[in-house]
Amino acid sequence: FIGRRTGYTSQRVVIRTPIILVPSCTIMRIQTLTTIRPISILIGLLCKRCYAATNVLLLGDSMASFMGKTLESFCSDVQVKNAGIGGTTADEWAEATAEIISECADTSFDIVYISVGGNDLLSSDCTISSAALVKKIESAVENIVLNVAPGASTYVLTGYCLPHAPEDEVSGCSEPSDYNALSFAFSTMQSNGIEVEGSGSNIEIINSSNVCGGSSISFSNEMYFQDPIHLNSKGYCKVFTQETVQNALSCSDSGDVLDCNTIDFEIYGLESNCALGTRPSPTPPVPTPTPPVPTPTPPVPTIPTAPVSAPTTDTSCSDSTLRFRTMNGLGTKVVWRDCTWVNNKPYRCNNEGITSHCPVTCNGCDTCQDSEARFKLVKDGRRIARNCDWVATKKTAIRCGYEGVAETCRDTCDACTEEDEGRDNNIFE
Repeated sequence: FIGRRTGYTSQRVVIRTPIILVPSCTIMRIQTLTTIRPISILIGLLCKRCYAATNVLLLGDSMASFMGKTLESFCSDVQVKNAGIGGTTADEWAEATAEIISECADTSFDIVYISVGGNDLLSSDCTISSAALVKKIESAVENIVLNVAPGASTYVLTGYCLPHAPEDEVSGCSEPSDYNALSFAFSTMQSNGIEVEGSGSNIEIINSSNVCGGSSISFSNEMYFQDPIHLNSKGYCKVFTQETVQNALSCSDSGDVLDCNTIDFEIYGLESNCALGTRPSPTPPVPTPTPPVPTPTPPVPTIPTAPVSAPTTDTSCSDSTLRFRTMNGLGTKVVWRDCTWVNNKPYRCNNEGITSHCPVTCNGCDTCQDSEARFKLVKDGRRIARNCDWVATKKTAIRCGYEGVAETCRDTCDACTEEDEGRDNNIFE
């Protein structure tokens, strides 16, 4: 027997083994030597906290999808399901249905995290106004609250850290001030709030644009990113350890002070994304690693990087630098993407026409061929959408001279080596 005096009563409580442990609570067989109060009071004295973990669903773009389940390391007592889809916009989430999370619906969600708006800014070459962004984000939030993932008590938006560098230096998003519209949009929504009539839910909005060290005159600190716009574990730590975010997500106070600059573990849980239609082509399942628990003494540094295809010795074969047309992750809308986007998730090579447009990323250099995709090029100072048939129709030599066209239409522009042509001619032998 183990005897102790409680802090709440002078009675001596004797505990008989065995002791059975369950999450956040200890259930014990109790025997007392004297008269005791009702058993419910004793359990309350012996259990510091008896409750279930908070179920959190992540929705939205790559700010959500690239996080995997890493939020579990920065927010105590939460269980995460990730249904984020990289590359999606607020407009697309404003049209989404509950079907998109049908594979996540084995549990109810207490909190839904929403990340939308970033791709709406980028797809406009940073020309969209903050007012227009607010409308798009509010429409997406309303649809998520009412139709995609209704019933949660709280919906949380944190916005985005300012990038550490331009994603595309030739676009309109080349200076820190070009991202002001997104920051202003989240500041406006944080001040005014978002109300979804009939939902009864709480919507928390936090503007995190400056959290990673950026401002309207300087980009963020590179240490928080795995590429120009996507956060690494340090960056997610900076966003999700803000006191306002911790409170919004109902994170338990562990009492530990976490130094985000010293932690550096690999983002985990990427393979368990449950959004419908986002799973890669069949491969052996990868076991989900046990979430690390950040401490002031960090694990061995491991920063996730995008998969890189095996190098090719054929110098004439390269990915096109031009954006191409494809379908969004929800399959509901045409979007324009580039080969960097494909390389972030190589299973996208399975989409129609992408291998011919990104032959290095998709291991398609064995065949000399034109891109099958429709792409955007700059002609006479204007950005226009064309394909390789247009290049071949007339003025081929001139059109092949437009930036990016020769490596996009390799066959038409005679940009293949003899080795390429030999492989192509003998492909059926």
